[in-house]
Amino acid sequence: MPNPDLTTYKTLYLQTAREHLRDLKKDLTLLNQTPQDQHLVYEIFRLFHSLKSQNYFMGFQNTGNFCKTLETYFRKIKDGFTAYHPAVSNIIIESIVQIENSLNMIEKNGLEKDLHFEISSFEKRLGLQ
Repeated sequence: MPNPDLTTYKTLYLQTAREHLRDLKKDLTLLNQTPQDQHLVYEIFRLFHSLKSQNYFMGFQNTGNFCKTLETYFRKIKDGFTAYHPAVSNIIIESIVQIENSLNMIEKNGLEKDLHFEISSFEKRLGLQ
């Protein structure tokens, strides 16, 4: 089966990805106020999962892998293996900025940011390695 031309979906992809990032920022702010709110943990997990899937579908593997790191972190919280601590909020905000930077590059030139170093760094900082 030939690869479909996904350029027609690029605008929709960027629009929904940015909406997800906006919602992530809002939900993260709320989670910092109520760190035990499992509904917010689930919503943040779901948003990172959706971002991951969108990026993989569009062929942006690095950005998808980066979102997968954050999805994994929130899956551990959602599944009760660890608890959310507002102290990691800055790390999550930094990750959102990295995703935004990658989206900006995709919009401008169709290429995503190389996030290999950031993925490794964030995995260590979030205790995933």
